[in-house]
Amino acid sequence: MKIEVKNIQIAGPTGAVRPLEFNADLFINGALAGKCSEEWYGYPLHYSPVDKAGAELIRQAERYFKALPKEEATDRGKIGSLSPNSLADAILLQVLEYKRGQMKETRIPASEEWLNRYQNRHIIYGVPGMYFVNMDRISPSFDAIRANPLLHEPVATAIRRDILPKLGEWDMILNTNIPAEILQKAGLRPEQYRVSEAEEVKKDLKRSRRRGHWL
Repeated sequence: MKIEVKNIQIAGPTGAVRPLEFNADLFINGALAGKCSEEWYGYPLHYSPVDKAGAELIRQAERYFKALPKEEATDRGKIGSLSPNSLADAILLQVLEYKRGQMKETRIPASEEWLNRYQNRHIIYGVPGMYFVNMDRISPSFDAIRANPLLHEPVATAIRRDILPKLGEWDMILNTNIPAEILQKAGLRPEQYRVSEAEEVKKDLKRSRRRGHWL
């Protein structure tokens, strides 16, 4: 099943705080099947057929992804996987690749507002204050991951396997919403990640206690 997203138009200028707001044409097996777009907050994704033939192609694509073997579907949902587990994922991944290329090319920094908006469903990593390097979708969201301690170990394993090897000498994970416990289990050094202000205070307290300085 060949899914292509063409004629991508990002609604804001390159580097805007809404990097996945877009309109595009959806091609399935080489034929124009529909139109796709995403709301400015990043969710939900919309796609609709251009005609009856397009509607049938979309149904075929949805059935294709739904029929993937369970273990293959799980594997395709890994962090950073380029193999989507739904038609919506296939669309979003291609738009994401397009946006990555534009931001690398123009060296536009990822603002804190932009990071805050997208870090719940992505692991974002690169050189702080320099330019956007990469971001990989993750499912479930970090809100759900933080609320379920049983997910911490699998997410740490996925970060160690899929993200850590991609980090260059000066790169770090730019999210501030990933519990430090997960990042430490993943094998990241303190200089390779950021944490929330609350967790930063905890880190400072631990450092002070180790040095014998009590606040």
